[in-house]
Amino acid sequence: MAHVVFVSLFDEWCLGVRSMSTILRDKGHKTSVIYFRDLHSFNDTQGQGDPNGFHNPPGSVHSRDIEALIGHLRDLQPTLVGFSFM
Repeated sequence: MAHVVFVSLFDEWCLGVRSMSTILRDKGHKTSVIYFRDLHSFNDTQGQGDPNGFHNPPGSVHSRDIEALIGHLRDLQPTLVGFSFM
């Protein structure tokens, strides 16, 4: 069976991701959910001035956060990665 990793961006509630994860687990798949920063950090400016970060107001992410996410995904070795933008 597949190992599906969902990445929820700036949304710790992520009801759609949680529902999809549960459905896939019930069908025998392994799932993981990564909560990539919470809604309260959406308007910060961490990525501003970081040449390897991401800064597109109102969202901003420092390169160290991006590297941590990539490292965590490598450790999990998923079959499929899904990103939630809602």
